[in-house]
Amino acid sequence: MTLAPEITSACKQLGYELYKTENTVLTNLIKQFGYEPLGYGTTYDNGVQGELMTLPEETSKYNNGVYMLIRQEDGATVMETIVPNNRDKGNMIQQAVDAITTQVKGMNMDDFQLFDYVEMWGYVIAETTLKPLAKTLYPDQPNDTSEEKALKQAKRERFVLLAMPRTLVNMAHYYTGDQAMVEEERVNSEPYVIKMMIDQETNKHSQEDTE
Repeated sequence: MTLAPEITSACKQLGYELYKTENTVLTNLIKQFGYEPLGYGTTYDNGVQGELMTLPEETSKYNNGVYMLIRQEDGATVMETIVPNNRDKGNMIQQAVDAITTQVKGMNMDDFQLFDYVEMWGYVIAETTLKPLAKTLYPDQPNDTSEEKALKQAKRERFVLLAMPRTLVNMAHYYTGDQAMVEEERVNSEPYVIKMMIDQETNKHSQEDTE
């Protein structure tokens, strides 16, 4: 794959020397995160490696950014923006906000107090956002056994419990204007990091059970 000029130019400005990569640990992680490896990477001054990635064409309608996936020495996975996304969802988000706000304001909530709203929005976020996302990360297959279905359901429930606090924190940072704490790329990659944690924890317990 030949890199677009804006990618090579951005990497050059950042001082990154690129080389071809194929079927590395990072390549597999990129695919797990739902991105597409571009076949090039770099080695940072501290010896840590990174690989370029972008979203596949079928899912890049609103994100055409190019990123470097980095696996740090402590095992933490981070994304560095190389070419920023310049496709805006602002109008779509505002339309959704307007529609939801109109619907909620039209409901009889005279007896609601703040705690009631906390309870309500927690369930709404879980049902409309996190549970569908968990279903996407752990989809049922026609040939799944009853044990596999039960395991996937347990993983989905665990995902919702772990993702809810992070989602609410990100929402708070975004609303208060603390953009440094709520970068688009980091937020979008968090579900895949949580999935990796759940899978690794499950595999660890499975190995312990067989010993």
